[in-house]
Amino acid sequence: LYCPLRFDADCSTVGNKGGRCYGYGFNWGFYNPWDDGIGLLNPQQQGVNREGFKLVGKTESQVTQPAKTFLFGDTWATPDYTLAVFTNWNGPGSARHFGHFNFVYVDGHAKSVPMRHGVTDPDEHIVGNVLRTHFIDRSDTLSPASDEDLKSYCSDVSGEDCTAIVNWFLKHTTFDYEQ
Repeated sequence: LYCPLRFDADCSTVGNKGGRCYGYGFNWGFYNPWDDGIGLLNPQQQGVNREGFKLVGKTESQVTQPAKTFLFGDTWATPDYTLAVFTNWNGPGSARHFGHFNFVYVDGHAKSVPMRHGVTDPDEHIVGNVLRTHFIDRSDTLSPASDEDLKSYCSDVSGEDCTAIVNWFLKHTTFDYEQ
């Protein structure tokens, strides 16, 4: 799971004592990586693990367009390694493959996707899980350069929630197109 172009090493965990950061992450969702249910995980549920919640993956039938939905891809996130646009900015050169990130889609094909940098306004809640528990500050983001590819974070790429999230993001992000 290591990307040869990711060199940071501050990711020590129980299973990764050497601390080298993985280069690839799972599609937990576009806007919020773990509790809104937009990506390939259902909204968080109260659970019995140490964090007090559990995450359940979506079934294949819940992914409306597998050829358009990200499964895994390049990331700068640290554990829990997500694809969320709010975790992917790591300074100039973040789109480490000549301005692109590589993604594997649910149907199994892979593609190199051009990326763009932006600064996104803060928000507490847009759509999705009304139990969302955290605030996202004004932050640097790294997202696909194509507005259509922004929908690839959603399990239902033409769904109402996905459309609302993408529209909010585009309205509240100033892009500079620097990678």
